[in-house]
Amino acid sequence: MNELRELLILGGGYVAVIDSNDNSFIFTNVGTWGPTAYNPTNDEIYTLTGPGVEQFNASTLSLIGNESLYLPDLADIAYSPATREIYVSSFSNSWVYVIDHKNKVSIIDVGYYPETMMYNPANKDLYVSDILGGTVTVINSTDKVIATVPVGTYAYQMFFDPANNDTYVADDGGPVAVVSSENTLVSTLIYGVYGSFVYDSKRSDVVFTTYFLSGCCHRHPKIGLIDSSNNTEIDIERVHSLGIMAYDKGPNWIYIPISKEDVVEILTG
Repeated sequence: MNELRELLILGGGYVAVIDSNDNSFIFTNVGTWGPTAYNPTNDEIYTLTGPGVEQFNASTLSLIGNESLYLPDLADIAYSPATREIYVSSFSNSWVYVIDHKNKVSIIDVGYYPETMMYNPANKDLYVSDILGGTVTVINSTDKVIATVPVGTYAYQMFFDPANNDTYVADDGGPVAVVSSENTLVSTLIYGVYGSFVYDSKRSDVVFTTYFLSGCCHRHPKIGLIDSSNNTEIDIERVHSLGIMAYDKGPNWIYIPISKEDVVEILTG
């Protein structure tokens, strides 16, 4: 794939590619509704669709074959540089499908109702959040399950901190579990994460979005920091939305889209 291109997912069943030379858009209709992953070994992009996984050539943006790879009840997709394979979680089967560079499929049994996946570059393991099992399943570079880490009631979003090599696992509003690269639970943070994580490279901290309560039942969005040096939380301020954040290290700004208003909130410094 041309290194000057960055893949995006857009609504309406399109994948859009932005050409960094002139910021122009190239569209291809692949019937997608979900995440994508790129395998540089075969130069193919895999995208979740209604019936399964669709593949297309990253250089030509052309579909490969006439039918998608049928894999039911898919939740997330990830690529592991350690194995050079694509991984797809299937929540109804408690499986992770493994797709090699020749598009052969194998199966790994994981925890109950697997959802999100994340590659840990520090130990080269793949993490799978088992949302209804309250665990994180750890798959090593030989596609073996080597650990099941209990992290809470509803293990959901995960985020790797490059400053300390720890992984933060959101408990869908409950406490945040901290998992070391030795695949052990090292601590639990007070705040729950409902929104998203980003890494602030200038602070060397992790920024997250969550709620705070006022009165008996009013919830208001806010952001906080996790100090990477000691895994402690720091309150920052209220915000207007819990949208998926993006970080720009140039001006050190954080962008948060505000749902239903078509605007973006910008946090500086």
